[in-house]
Amino acid sequence: MQGKRLIRVNQLIKEEISMVVQRQLKDPRLGFVTVTEVDTTPDLKHAKVFVSVLGPDAQWAASFKALESARGFVWSWLRRHLDLRVTPEIMFRPDRSMEHAAHIQSLLADLKKAEGAIGDRGMTVTVVAPAPPAELVDLLARPRGSALMLGHVHPDGDVLGTLLGLGLAMEKAGWAVTYGGPDPVPDVLDFLPGADRWQVWRTAPGTFDTIVLTDCPNDGRTEGLLAGARGPSSRVLNIDHHPDNRRYGTLNWIDPSAAAVGEMIYDLLVALGWPVGRETALGLYTAIHTDTGSFRYSNTTPRTFRIAGALTAAGAEPALVTDRLYQRRPPDALLTLGSLLSRVEVSEDGRIAALTVPEGAASEAFMAAEDLVTYPRSIAGVKVAVLLRAESDGRVKASLRGKGDVPVNRIAHQFGGGGHENAAGCTLSGPLASAKATLLAAVRQALDGQAS
Repeated sequence: MQGKRLIRVNQLIKEEISMVVQRQLKDPRLGFVTVTEVDTTPDLKHAKVFVSVLGPDAQWAASFKALESARGFVWSWLRRHLDLRVTPEIMFRPDRSMEHAAHIQSLLADLKKAEGAIGDRGMTVTVVAPAPPAELVDLLARPRGSALMLGHVHPDGDVLGTLLGLGLAMEKAGWAVTYGGPDPVPDVLDFLPGADRWQVWRTAPGTFDTIVLTDCPNDGRTEGLLAGARGPSSRVLNIDHHPDNRRYGTLNWIDPSAAAVGEMIYDLLVALGWPVGRETALGLYTAIHTDTGSFRYSNTTPRTFRIAGALTAAGAEPALVTDRLYQRRPPDALLTLGSLLSRVEVSEDGRIAALTVPEGAASEAFMAAEDLVTYPRSIAGVKVAVLLRAESDGRVKASLRGKGDVPVNRIAHQFGGGGHENAAGCTLSGPLASAKATLLAAVRQALDGQAS
């Protein structure tokens, strides 16, 4: 491997190790470590990882001991999370170059000068971390013109709960806020405060000074609305927890460790010092509740419960959310559910379960209310579950769910989709039978590769 491909591999390894060092390693010996460069051999067998440590020589020594202790863990992480034919052996090396230190100081000075002017001069800031960026806090703290809370196609609980919840808090702080997107609020989520103000557009009604998108890794999912609402000096705030987010904003805050963007918005409100009222609390609680599968999925963490508890104390009603999400089925819903579940197929080896939904087999309201892919996922022995739904335009929408055996977002990437390791989606060309065969072949290949 050489040239641009090797440069890309170095960048991927650098980004992944940086994330591991920041969020996965808990060794108390580890100081403030920055991965500055990665140099991988063309055969991918070895990679030198250059790091800088803030502090005196004793801190360098302690940090390198911690990194050496974690080498096996880091290598295993790379093997599981990077789609490389060979996972290189990593060797940590110190980077004490004065040039690097000067470069960091220059970047910090530039950021400070640019605070509060994101978007005004075309500046782009990307922060991948759990803590809200200072630039974002500063921008929201002072109302600056019109704000659009922009959703994507088929908005779910995390999208709507966070856009409405944050928007209502922004209004109380003096912002003029508009809410809208390419699709309406599903009936099952119309209890969310502010849902009655949600507008549906095919083209943007105009440009806005600030545009906020949450839980939207791909700006194409706005169906062109972002492009229409974005003016020459608009600030686009992209707040997401998908690791494959495309960083399309003027400010991109990405936290892959968050179970839901609802957690991120709560931390943002705390950083702003804004009170979390009942309406905002209900939206954010719903966002977290839905994206964790009612706190059942593996993305649920102590942070999740801590924030859910705080939101409940602020006025969110768990019983209300449960009632509106799961206990308001129309009389014919169970008949539809039974008919669809009869279509579940399990592979001969029991590793894959698939459910296909032909066009017209279920209403839009039913599909929005039922998380159908959880049913094939619940089968014992199944490692990947797939839901395929035929759309009216001839395309097939697919949802994939895993149980930790294989990152399903890598499968989705093959078809232009994305998501998380255990929950992802993509869209394929029809007909349904052809799309099913193509996607299941990719799933089998991924599972076979993981087992080899």
